Amino acid sequence: MPRTLRARRVVASIGAFTVMLFAFSATTRAATPANEASADAGASWLETQLEPDGSFEQTSFAGFETTDAVLAIAEAAQTGSSWNTDQAYDAVTALHGSDSGNPTPIDYLVDLVDNATDPAVAAKNLVYVALPLGIDPTDFGGLDLVDEMGGCEGMTTLGFNGFLYLVLAQELQCGSAPPESLQVIRDGQQPNGGWNYANEPTLDAADNDTTGAAIQALVAAGATASDPNVRKALEFFAAQHQANGAWQFYDSDDVNSTAMAILGITAAGFDPATSCWRDTVAPELATSTYGPPDAWIRSQQADSGEIGSAGNTFATSQAVQGLLASWLPVERASAQTCTTTGPTPTISNTAPTPGGSFVVSGTGFMPDTSLTITLHSDPIVLGTVVTDDAGAYSTIVTIPAGVAPGFHELVVSGLGPDGQPREASIQITVLAATGSDGSDGGAVPRFTG
Repeated sequence: MPRTLRARRVVASIGAFTVMLFAFSATTRAATPANEASADAGASWLETQLEPDGSFEQTSFAGFETTDAVLAIAEAAQTGSSWNTDQAYDAVTALHGSDSGNPTPIDYLVDLVDNATDPAVAAKNLVYVALPLGIDPTDFGGLDLVDEMGGCEGMTTLGFNGFLYLVLAQELQCGSAPPESLQVIRDGQQPNGGWNYANEPTLDAADNDTTGAAIQALVAAGATASDPNVRKALEFFAAQHQANGAWQFYDSDDVNSTAMAILGITAAGFDPATSCWRDTVAPELATSTYGPPDAWIRSQQADSGEIGSAGNTFATSQAVQGLLASWLPVERASAQTCTTTGPTPTISNTAPTPGGSFVVSGTGFMPDTSLTITLHSDPIVLGTVVTDDAGAYSTIVTIPAGVAPGFHELVVSGLGPDGQPREASIQITVLAATGSDGSDGGAVPRFTG
């Protein structure tokens, strides 16, 4: 049975928490050790920022920070391979403010929802707090979050980002959001692939934060990586990505925007730590420098554990969510792989005859890994070779007898330095075997790669 919150205090019931129509299956703590260490330090710093009223509010906007801080702390508390609501719940409710009654962050959030005029506040607390902490959304300190957010058919919020949280909450708790809501999201996408805070396609103000949230909402509703809106959004992210790994907010590298882009790309089924997603949706950028966004976020961490701008907890909270990605995104499209293009191979003879041998060599692959050399278009494996400790290779292959004369493509395939599939190719011309009259078939072009 799910936990319930009684009289604005947390009372845990015994048993596993299950939510009808929603089963969270993502692997937790699958982040790299560097990301885990950074996220743990960030969450520890967040805990030191607890206010007397049980919140994490350091700005003048009530409710701006606490919901995200709770989720970040819950994510950092995970130690197993699947999400544990007990660990999430215990980590958050162990924190007590110094005001009368020693309020927890949950106590603060119950009051926040109770006094909110925007249904999105209840929706976000359902997605970020109730479900991950194993709290019954229909008894959140005596409040029914589903009712507070306008129900399973509600479509009204005070802003577009809140509308996206409403869609997520409906997908998770109700099984689906109204089809009209999904169409509202799709219709608001700008020609460049992004969304803006107003969901206005003609307003030239697309931002990375809203775009990341929009992808998550569409994927939660069943969109795949090949969905036209998702694909265009990834193209937008590719164009906005900085060489150092960051995404920007108003022309400045920004932790929040980078974290939200990470979550959007992850929702689409890609690993944002590598250039695979970018090179898939924007192959013209494949030769450009790719800075891993998680590494950039880590570079913004202070010795205290805080990540990003001082003066509020929001940047650190979203950074932890982006580094771990263990609750958000709440749904993910099927895992995507892609084949990147490596440096063109060099061959000693681009015009061999059947039975002829030549050297194939090149660079750009993972060190100490096996590569396969294939002749296309009817694939014929010519051989394999293991790269050296620098990712370079060199081997002799032979064109089999019976290969038809004409243009062919020689493809070297294996893993790139980032561990993703990679191919490198060059065109060759297979000549007809030398005739009995000694003719060599005439002059041929030479490709040097």
